[in-house]
Amino acid sequence: VTARQAVLTAGAWLPGLVPGLPVQSVRAPFSRFRPLDAADSGFDLEGFPVFRRELDDGRILWGSGAQGGDDVGLGLEDGGAAKPVDPEDTDRSVTADDWSDLARLLPAKVPGLETLPARTAVGTRTRTPDGLFVCGRPGGDPRLVVAGGGDAHSPAYAPGVGDALADLVQGAAGAAGLDFLSPDRFS
Repeated sequence: VTARQAVLTAGAWLPGLVPGLPVQSVRAPFSRFRPLDAADSGFDLEGFPVFRRELDDGRILWGSGAQGGDDVGLGLEDGGAAKPVDPEDTDRSVTADDWSDLARLLPAKVPGLETLPARTAVGTRTRTPDGLFVCGRPGGDPRLVVAGGGDAHSPAYAPGVGDALADLVQGAAGAAGLDFLSPDRFS
């Protein structure tokens, strides 16, 4: 394949593919919880939409309602405490440490859910020092456009990030407003 430009959106593998990019990969547990009342439709996606809420201690509680037979999805950002990991060599086994802090918050912050998760999985996510995405040309390289560092929220922002990447590659006017996401903003 021959191309004038490449777009690289490699998730947790991005830091290893673009040396010097200020993006870290970290371990990221994600849990699903069931309503205490199985007939309670207030926890479906329509009644309990995607959200992010900053807690008193600065951590972020995020999640979304049940959809397509799945349970309510919730996660708790670590406030930057998680240590960087290698996505190829990350322990993905689940322990109570992966969900117990979140479960303790539920009666006060999301009442009506069981406090024992129906399921927890461990993945990886990426983060930047300021918590924003990187989206742009590292070092001004006209051949490469990168995007990442969206923490665990990249899927929610995917349409907008896709539009931004298209603008960058095509040199469209919309790309001019993306300087705040530049991968070089940390240098």
